[in-house]
Amino acid sequence: MARKKINKGDLQKILGVRYATIVDKTNGKTQFTLSEAFQIKKSLFPEYPIEYLFSKEVEADGVAYHSGYD
Repeated sequence: MARKKINKGDLQKILGVRYATIVDKTNGKTQFTLSEAFQIKKSLFPEYPIEYLFSKEVEADGVAYHSGYD
């Protein structure tokens, strides 16, 4: 999200939920629903496969990090 200058407020507007809900979802406390995931992909990241956006491991600079989504 940071590379594209997208913030939690942007996600809140797209999904139409409370800011606290976005914080919980991005911190891994609760999960995104399937429809939310597709909405995020379609609106913000159409160039990426959904599997990449919501994978458990994110690769940055050749190093894999766990994203916290279980």
